Amino acid sequence: MILEINPHQSVGGILFGASQEAVGRVLGDNFTVFVRNPNVPYKEHAYDELGVYVSFDRAMKCNAVLIMKPSDAVLNRKLLLALAAQEAFEVIRSLDSASELEGGSLTSARLGIAVYAPDIEAEPEDPPESVLVFRADYFKWNQATHE
Repeated sequence: MILEINPHQSVGGILFGASQEAVGRVLGDNFTVFVRNPNVPYKEHAYDELGVYVSFDRAMKCNAVLIMKPSDAVLNRKLLLALAAQEAFEVIRSLDSASELEGGSLTSARLGIAVYAPDIEAEPEDPPESVLVFRADYFKWNQATHE
């Protein structure tokens, strides 16, 4: 599944702020429910066959989508998971020079995107492992749930 990124608005037709039912209309009903962090009991939907994981806030509205192979994320007409990690990072940096690299993850709060490539230093030609696309208040929400 190819999911086009519309920063802070949507990814692959999934609108940020969408209900579980609306997400299901896009991705289907073949998912499992899990809680990533027991200290934050908000549920996520794992579409394992697609490589897509949807995070919901306390109101059960979509606030982020994690994309892994076999799916891919399109930004600026580039398939991010099909590129070498260093190229994927350059796509993000070309759109947001203030993006931050930490622990193999390049995050652009301005674009609402984080590309994860844990071996970027040793293997810059390997593709990234995942792309997280999130709504504008995601880090504020995420920080508040951990305090």
